Amino acid sequence: VFALRGELDAWIGGAARQAVAADEAAGSIAPAEVRGTSTDTRRDRRWHIGILASMMVMIGLVAAFGIVPMVSASYQQAELPRDPALARAYLAARDLVAERRADSIERGLASLERVVARNPRYAPAQVALGEALILSREFGGRSDREAFRRARSAANAALRLDSNFGAAERLAGFIAYWADNDFREADRRFRRALSLDRADAITYFWYGNILSDHGSHAEALEALDRARMMQPGAVAIRTDLAWARWSAGDLAAPAELGDLARRYPGFAVIQECLSRIRYVQGDRSGYVDHLTQLARLRGDSRLLAASTAHHGSAVHSYAAVTSSACGPR
Repeated sequence: VFALRGELDAWIGGAARQAVAADEAAGSIAPAEVRGTSTDTRRDRRWHIGILASMMVMIGLVAAFGIVPMVSASYQQAELPRDPALARAYLAARDLVAERRADSIERGLASLERVVARNPRYAPAQVALGEALILSREFGGRSDREAFRRARSAANAALRLDSNFGAAERLAGFIAYWADNDFREADRRFRRALSLDRADAITYFWYGNILSDHGSHAEALEALDRARMMQPGAVAIRTDLAWARWSAGDLAAPAELGDLARRYPGFAVIQECLSRIRYVQGDRSGYVDHLTQLARLRGDSRLLAASTAHHGSAVHSYAAVTSSACGPR
């Protein structure tokens, strides 16, 4: 596990506050104002609780799925809800979404919807809900129309609550490009998101992917390299960086994606990118193989039916049910 010291401090601080709040609510430790322990002792306790909580989440995801969770600096700077139960539900939901599987994203979405219903003025939950909806169309079978409609509502709600929340600007920029086909607005949104938070790897990641799709390859690779520098080991970034390299003419990129597919066979986006590359290369068998794996991972019955049909029908159906490029995840 690798992280910069500032990232660990921010992350550990949030985990510690949650753990101490939960202990106080359960009555296992006295409230802070009546405890007899010193400030240093309390700080040591929170540090150790935070370390254990953070390591358990990281080790669990890496061991189970081979995925390094992506951490947004915008979220790190946000306070958790004061209600301990709500804070636990919010964090657990984001853990589920971070697994990048169709079933876990849906469970995380349902939990985030409950969090937002209980506290609609908590901007980070609004953004997390919007991002989960975006991911549900990439890793699951939710339609673009539904996902973007609901994600737009969540982004607007977050920006009304906090107009300087970089993650909300990023979400709005994503929607502007992939739903509205408005590069100028997306570019403006992402630039503002970066001006608000230049330490956010996900903003560089999503912006780089949009730049690549727009044909600005040098700028795209620069943004994606920066995201990878901030989040080394993140499978999503490595996947989209390889795709961007291939889009820019790097013929070695498919081999890199193939290696990622062998190491992370359950990561749907790798299969999506490889299916597109095999189709362009004229490899019909490889195209259908990756398309079938993608359909199974997404739980998409329409795509699965298309992939197992005659190749001509599969091509037509694939174009009808998927987006035009491998989008951010």
